[in-house]
Amino acid sequence: MKKILSIAVALITIIAVAGGVIVYIDWQANFIPIYWEDMPPNSNENLKYFGYYHFSDDRIEEVASFGHSNMCKVDGDDTQELMRLIDNGFFVFVMIRHMFFSSGGTPDNWQEKWEAVKATIDPYIDRILGFYVDEPIKYDLTTGENVGKSMESFHFACNTVRADYPDKKMMAVLTVNDLSKKEYSREYYKYCTDLGYDFYPKWNKKSVLKFISTLEDSIAVDNQDIWLIPKGFYTVDVKADDLYWLIEPRDLPPGEDVLDWIKGSYEIAVADSRIVGIFCFVYDNDNFTIPLRKFFLPDSEHYNEEVYGVYNQIGHAVIANCK
Repeated sequence: MKKILSIAVALITIIAVAGGVIVYIDWQANFIPIYWEDMPPNSNENLKYFGYYHFSDDRIEEVASFGHSNMCKVDGDDTQELMRLIDNGFFVFVMIRHMFFSSGGTPDNWQEKWEAVKATIDPYIDRILGFYVDEPIKYDLTTGENVGKSMESFHFACNTVRADYPDKKMMAVLTVNDLSKKEYSREYYKYCTDLGYDFYPKWNKKSVLKFISTLEDSIAVDNQDIWLIPKGFYTVDVKADDLYWLIEPRDLPPGEDVLDWIKGSYEIAVADSRIVGIFCFVYDNDNFTIPLRKFFLPDSEHYNEEVYGVYNQIGHAVIANCK
């Protein structure tokens, strides 16, 4: 059953008066529907970022209107979208794929591209959370060698970014394969400040904790901050050889595994001080039959009031630490 929680923001003035105290309270209350009644409080003071992958154009104002997320990512050369995201209150990760990488190496014109990006973002630097690279390592299935972004080019990008913006994050998201190649991954990602990984089978807390332990203890050994990337989609009606179609739990109705993922991820995050953010995959993407947007919007045939309500509740609890 849904309940209503009153969250009051109070300003308290205490005035001592002849043997007593007068307390004046000026407050404004916001009401958040409660769908997860035994949700633990956000006891992790470092957990302060909550956001979604894949929303742009008219979706920017849509996501902003929910009021429960505070971060996202954008390509560094997309000036208009960057400004819209910042105007709508988001902290932004800037993706650096187009300026620092070409066919796995560093392009000759990297400096020209990078200087252009810096000129674009510098006026908004207070809202720039950091810089981002997604799944830079790609392993050849036959040789087992990295045929993605080379270690040399990745280190060059990370070090260049961190030299120019030493107070900003340098984030990378690993594939689950990276977790099995600990020594290579530890060396590859050593210049990152923030790391996460993505893998979306049926929710299993024990397995997720094992993956996080591997990431923290064997790869992110330089005290990098950790991000969780919970599954936020349901996949049907795609090619039978699609990975996510193959691993989608058919024993659960649409929305149940999504709820398990976001609840379980939040429970892990509030108990681990190294985890600073929850970056949900995915808000809106045609590659997935039911992304979060279709669960969230009341006019969608897949609208799920509980899914939206739990995300809303968790998002508010997380971003409250950022204020």
